[in-house]
Amino acid sequence: MYANPKTSQTLLDDSAVDVEAWLAAKVANKFARVEGAAFINGNGVNQPRGFASGYTLVATGDSTRTWGQIEKVKSGTNGGFGSGATAPDCLFSLIQAFKTAYLNNARWVTTREVIAAIRKLKEATTNAYIWQPGLQKGTPDSLLGYPIVMAQDIPALATGSASLWFGDWSEAYQIVDRQGMRTIRDNLTDKPNVQFYTTKRVGGGVVNYEAIKAITFET
Repeated sequence: MYANPKTSQTLLDDSAVDVEAWLAAKVANKFARVEGAAFINGNGVNQPRGFASGYTLVATGDSTRTWGQIEKVKSGTNGGFGSGATAPDCLFSLIQAFKTAYLNNARWVTTREVIAAIRKLKEATTNAYIWQPGLQKGTPDSLLGYPIVMAQDIPALATGSASLWFGDWSEAYQIVDRQGMRTIRDNLTDKPNVQFYTTKRVGGGVVNYEAIKAITFET
């Protein structure tokens, strides 16, 4: 990734705020959003290989699945969870498909739309909602006892979409950051302006295909 913001030397000299630091913060924020989206949907060509779109999903367990493929569990309904007492069953099936070692640090990752659908799901016996909101500050919401993280770059809820993910992300996905952000301060090329040519090299990909799985919204 790269960016090349610029400002005038006069503004740098006279401004009451640190303009250079402000520009650096804006670039860092933009880089974070771009790389975050790529970790999910990147195609692996000059960008990270995203877990949600860069791999083949198959309904095959760990013992027989081809290495390099990610297991999926179907929701049973196109574009949603369905209705009735069996609607949450896919969630339990997904957790059951994991080896125990990966469950201690597992968490859900999904979108606001899927969270809204999950909020309506109830247990068959108690009729209680399976969603557990975090009531204390700093306590994440949980689903079936596991934290849930919202990421709007996950594929939108639709027929066949892989819109709900679960796993031990520290085991499943590897991020490689080359050197962090580097900035070259150039006050000669475009005088009287000062350019701040900023670059960052980062990559990523799934390294453990047993530690991550998805629910796809299909029959």
